[in-house]
Amino acid sequence: MPKMTKSRRLINAAFREVKKNPPKRVRATRRKKGKKAATRQEAAIALSKAKARGAIIKRRK
Repeated sequence: MPKMTKSRRLINAAFREVKKNPPKRVRATRRKKGKKAATRQEAAIALSKAKARGAIIKRRK
């Protein structure tokens, strides 16, 4: 199994952190906009945290 890159490790850690301890803002979004919007917001928050820690995030096409 190939070794994970630094970016992939940071992204995985950020997603684990957001899933384990979701921000209050996500709960409010879930109530107002629904589960799909809250899931998208969680992903955006996790990617933002990973990027702040130095991960290289490629843009979606």
